Amino acid sequence: MKKILLFFTILTAALCSQPAQAKPRIPVTYGDHEKIEKVAELPDGFTTDNGVKLALGHKYTVFELAFVPIWTTNKGKLVGFDPNDDQNYYDIDAYINTGEGRAAILEAAGVKDISELHKIPFWDAWGGKLVVLALLALILYGIFGREKKPKDANE
Repeated sequence: MKKILLFFTILTAALCSQPAQAKPRIPVTYGDHEKIEKVAELPDGFTTDNGVKLALGHKYTVFELAFVPIWTTNKGKLVGFDPNDDQNYYDIDAYINTGEGRAAILEAAGVKDISELHKIPFWDAWGGKLVVLALLALILYGIFGREKKPKDANE
């Protein structure tokens, strides 16, 4: 009798069960991401086909994990870009390398040397590294930082 009851229980469970469904996953972004940081306005004459005046930006690449920049993979270069659409940029290295172009860019940006325009914001340069170091410190403290109190001999 027990075998028949066990058989019907297993049969009922098999026929009435539903297939397991995975829970929706939260996507974690990672990988190299190009960013453009505006550093100055370009001189007159730098416009798009639509007549939008271009800005001077520093384009660089960072490796990010869950929107936290871990390290800079490419220090970047100066580009011209539309401030309303920073996905498209124009390579202006040929213009910068001419004496007239360099002087116009330096005057427009108000700096003495072109290297002063290569700016990476603090969060992209150091912020992510500090977050990772703080997390590692917390993990290591959790593992090694708690000393167990010796039990009192009287207890």
